[in-house]
Amino acid sequence: AMLTGCKLKNAAFDDCRLGKANFQKTLLKGLDMTTCTLENIIVSPDFGELRGVKTDVFQAAELARLMGVRVV
Repeated sequence: AMLTGCKLKNAAFDDCRLGKANFQKTLLKGLDMTTCTLENIIVSPDFGELRGVKTDVFQAAELARLMGVRVV
């Protein structure tokens, strides 16, 4: 999916497969993504799009990997 530069107002993602989705310049603040697949998503180098997004623990580990954190 290519969701760059979008303004998501009243958006809901439920059980979506967002592998390799591009979210550059699309704020995800307040969105509940806990039922979605977030593998290999694309965001800006400062990861600003991810501030305030709701994830589960497994997604958080995937996003940490995206940021260069090694989760063991």
